[in-house]
Amino acid sequence: MSTYPPDEKVRPSAAWYLLPLILWLAALVLAVVAWKPVVTALNDGVDTVANNAPLSVPSDGVTVYASEQVNGGSCAVIDGSGQATQLSGFSGEGDWSIPTGEQGTFYGLGSTPSDLPAGTYTLRCTGLAPNATLGTGQRIDLGDVGRIAILGIAVPALLGLIGLIILIVLLVKRHNSKSRIKSARASAASGYPGGWSGGSGYPPPPPPPPSSA
Repeated sequence: MSTYPPDEKVRPSAAWYLLPLILWLAALVLAVVAWKPVVTALNDGVDTVANNAPLSVPSDGVTVYASEQVNGGSCAVIDGSGQATQLSGFSGEGDWSIPTGEQGTFYGLGSTPSDLPAGTYTLRCTGLAPNATLGTGQRIDLGDVGRIAILGIAVPALLGLIGLIILIVLLVKRHNSKSRIKSARASAASGYPGGWSGGSGYPPPPPPPPSSA
């Protein structure tokens, strides 16, 4: 049972605590959605492929990797009519890499365009190290990496900070509200005659009858 009179409510109400909770949940969901492509790419790993060999490209595309970092290298996929489509999105200097355990680290060379039709192509890469191994994995590009940095780190951190600030403000305001109510009750109680404190919650006793002469 509340210790405060019904006409004196603590402000702000407890329902306001839902606001920082909603912000924290939104930050968590945003981080999970942003990091999902990275987690999937890491889990799927890299499948080794040969240079100048047929490559099956699914509808969601592929990213091409090399086991050695490349300076100035490039890759393209060539369809049956001989038309080459250049891979884009990576510079070949470690902008995106995947650790694969026993196979070591594979460095992104480029990704197929998002609108490239699914089918069988010939993979052709130039400027590779002589002992480099090629591989493919789920498509991811520098745009995804940039979105991860913003949506997966910066925005969730900002939402979390805002939620924490709101929570602190709510706690301070409710504490101050409780203190004001207690002070008001104490001041009202001290005004009754006979030193009645009002602590029992009952009305003050009636004044004594006048003495007869």
